[in-house]
Amino acid sequence: MATRTHIRPLALVGALLLAALALWLASFGAGTAHAAKPVHNRFQGSGVHEGTPAECGIPIRWEVTLTGQVKEFFEGGELVRIQGHLTEEGVLTNLASGKMIDYKIAFNQRVFFEGGVLQIVETDGRFVDVRGVRGESVKDVGRVVLEVISSDERVALFEKGQHPFRKKTLLVLEDGLGAFCEVLS
Repeated sequence: MATRTHIRPLALVGALLLAALALWLASFGAGTAHAAKPVHNRFQGSGVHEGTPAECGIPIRWEVTLTGQVKEFFEGGELVRIQGHLTEEGVLTNLASGKMIDYKIAFNQRVFFEGGVLQIVETDGRFVDVRGVRGESVKDVGRVVLEVISSDERVALFEKGQHPFRKKTLLVLEDGLGAFCEVLS
């Protein structure tokens, strides 16, 4: 006599329901099933910032070059996020004495947009790490999440670590030059 496999009706119904659910989810897309693949780019930028901070009264020049790999994420053709691993090389100069300090750092940054407008900036890693010849240093290390309210207002939503520079530079990088007074004096 042949062996017959008996399938319980309840198990069969459950399996059919799971299969139907999987097909239904696949047809509509669950999560990022319909999101476009990220666009990979190399980034390079540079700038020079100068000022005479009130904290020390010495003129400071800060030359910065940023390079890195970035991914741009789009949904429905609209840019929603940029994610990058950035390397920064720079030179800080006391313009009165000529004293110069070179540095190199790396950090990760994510930038979120809504309706084409910048909303959130997240930075992780060493944002500033400068050391003077006498052992003095300026470090801005850890995670910071900033909300962009407008072009004139940004708010720190989250901070972990030490951020003496980042807190001063929410809008204008030159506002943070005073953090380098000690290492350049």
